[in-house]
Amino acid sequence: MREKVAVLALVMGSSIACRGDRASPARRALAPAHLEASVPVFARFEHGFDGPVTARFTAPNGSTTVASSFLSRGRYIVRFTPRVAGPHELSVANGTQEIARGRIDARPAENARGFVRLDPQEPHRLVGDDGSQVFLLGENRINVYDPTWNYGNAGIEEYVARMKSYGMTVIRVFLFSDCEAETVDGGYQIGCLEPKVGSFDERTADAIDELFLAAERHSIDVVLVAYAIGFTPPPETWKSWEDNPYSAYRGGPALTPQSFFAEKRFFPDAARKLRYIVDRWASSPRLLAIDLLNEPEWDGPIGERTWIPWAEAMSAVWRSIDPYGHLVTAGPVGLHWNIDGDERAWYASKANDLVQWHLYGKEFYDPRALAIEMARKVDETWGFDKPVFCGEFAYGGEDKATYDHTHNGIWSLLFSGAGALAHSAPVFEIDSDEPMTPERGSHFRVLAGVLDSFDRKGVLLPARDVEATRGRAWSLQIAATGERAIWLLGPKEGYGETIEGARVSFPARRGLFHARIFDDVTGRTLAERTIRATNAVAIDLPPFRRHLAVRVSRRGD
Repeated sequence: MREKVAVLALVMGSSIACRGDRASPARRALAPAHLEASVPVFARFEHGFDGPVTARFTAPNGSTTVASSFLSRGRYIVRFTPRVAGPHELSVANGTQEIARGRIDARPAENARGFVRLDPQEPHRLVGDDGSQVFLLGENRINVYDPTWNYGNAGIEEYVARMKSYGMTVIRVFLFSDCEAETVDGGYQIGCLEPKVGSFDERTADAIDELFLAAERHSIDVVLVAYAIGFTPPPETWKSWEDNPYSAYRGGPALTPQSFFAEKRFFPDAARKLRYIVDRWASSPRLLAIDLLNEPEWDGPIGERTWIPWAEAMSAVWRSIDPYGHLVTAGPVGLHWNIDGDERAWYASKANDLVQWHLYGKEFYDPRALAIEMARKVDETWGFDKPVFCGEFAYGGEDKATYDHTHNGIWSLLFSGAGALAHSAPVFEIDSDEPMTPERGSHFRVLAGVLDSFDRKGVLLPARDVEATRGRAWSLQIAATGERAIWLLGPKEGYGETIEGARVSFPARRGLFHARIFDDVTGRTLAERTIRATNAVAIDLPPFRRHLAVRVSRRGD
């Protein structure tokens, strides 16, 4: 009975640390211990205790944050991140018994972005607590904690530092549900956080700790996928339901993957895992979002009418227990691949904060076709009035001299107003896997520089008012200032050849404008133009191959 109460408490978001335990007379007589510490705003305070506890932090403005402990090597750890400067009162309880109290002094911190939020004024935009715009540009590096999958066998710290050097901002990482590695002696699967129902693997948790420490050092955001890889019935071995701790094959409670998602009696088990993730990692401002489930259409397969109600229930659990208000998403393949309905109900649901889809397939091996389809899919999902991002795309057979598939994917997505995560892995599947070599990674730098050239406090959004005489053009603009950037994709009939005589134009009020035209691969300036506009800006472009970019600044009236 006590276990059932504990599980129900998890679903309701309540702390269950020793709830109902009676303190001994000797313990009741002890005065609470005194704790005192000082940390910068948006930096983590951490303390260990001998037993499970709940800690309450009261900020100077009266707001409270309640944090439950997690077990790590015999100690119960509490983590807390202050979001406002000043003294925070602390009270720690074991059940109903207060065992410690004190104060955490939160010092002001310079250039601290804080946690990522939805912009309340512009629904497609993400912002930090400091009001700066947040862009999603990075990798789907699912098991970065396994160096054998990383380019150059890099460890977590080296890999995340390398991402930063490329200009990336985000990494998406899986917590595996397949808990047996067939290629490893003994079968240990690094990345499987929960090898037995309700039991959490310390080695994997340590690796995720290391990831967040590296992410905090290098300003890389993390999208953490709670349930990924492990719902496909036999004879599958890579994402095997037989190796899932919830599976009856492994002694778990569910007979089929579909029953795990469909039957509400299993929801408390799934909620317990979310509780652990909150307690251990929600205090990090670098946790951009919790991604509840990866590609259920291709892992299971789990139909939309089955996984969407589950995702809505898990989102409700997460929101009830996460004191920091992290964003919630899920990673379906997208509207082009459905088996029982489609994702529109999830995209529209209040339970979902970020519209996510993935894109693979031979129809889009051609880099120009990929760019056009990426833009089309952003337009298709823009109407849900939420931030949009492609959580995975890659092609293992792309041209290694140009990496044009990767290049066109990230540029078309960002210039359409979405985020871009390029999948990277050793080439197990030509359709989807490509390592993030330095040559491939270099394609992110110029795009990152374009984004950084704008004031992050400005509202940078797509402006669909650019016309091109040759090819197709996309534009990003801060409407209030007239600052904009343009990306031009060459025409189908001349793609890859030298294109001459192209021009781009857009409407503008009277004024003086400066245009820097540059190679979008190297960043090298190709030409500069000064244009005096009356009601439009027209920019004659130098010869180019495949694609190029323009940065436009207003110089006066």
